[in-house]
Amino acid sequence: MGDRVRLAVAGAGAFGREHIRMLAASSDVEIVGIADANRAAAEAAARDFGATEIASDANEMTSRLKPDGLIVATPGPTHVAIAGHALGLGIPVLVEKPVAMTPADATALVEAEGTSASFVMPGHVL
Repeated sequence: MGDRVRLAVAGAGAFGREHIRMLAASSDVEIVGIADANRAAAEAAARDFGATEIASDANEMTSRLKPDGLIVATPGPTHVAIAGHALGLGIPVLVEKPVAMTPADATALVEAEGTSASFVMPGHVL
């Protein structure tokens, strides 16, 4: 398992589940955690796709698990806070659309990336 990329997903709704489904199909990926404010949604996604752990709080999960990468597929207003937290830990982040809700939020995310050893990438994959 040491050669597999350890990824976590914040958000177990429609977009999050699509990301999780695609990750689960890859032999190069271990889904180490799924976080969703709706714990039942996180539990269902973990059960359906073989994730290792679940959480109700994405930032807590990211801090605890320190994955190799994080996909943020939560409601738009939460994207910058979750992505910024991961960047602060040096974890690369893919953020689903909308990346930010306001120009100020977008600027905050760019600044968080600028001080991080990692990067953020917009999710235009679905």
